[in-house]
Amino acid sequence: MVGLVYVAAFAPDRGESVETLIKNLAGAPAPPILPPQDGFLSLDRSKFAASFAADVNPGLAAFMADSQVPWGVQTLSGMVSEPAWKSKPSWYSDLRSGKTITHGKSIYTVE
Repeated sequence: MVGLVYVAAFAPDRGESVETLIKNLAGAPAPPILPPQDGFLSLDRSKFAASFAADVNPGLAAFMADSQVPWGVQTLSGMVSEPAWKSKPSWYSDLRSGKTITHGKSIYTVE
């Protein structure tokens, strides 16, 4: 791996997880994560557009929702031991109109 690009994403630091970032940052709706099924999490497709693609064409937002793949439950709560963004070249693209990963949340995670 040569470098990292974060696009409106959480960038946890050492000892943090995505779950701790979601819980510790108030002011925005929680992501529409469905209860685990067979050890995997997924996003509620019916709420995806409102949370992540509110300003996107509805057809494209539906495609984006349908393109999401389940991820392991451990991914949400797994603590970062050594964040790669501290030792690799990294870029972060912020979305100022986001509803779930808001401008304030994303700035907090990269500072």
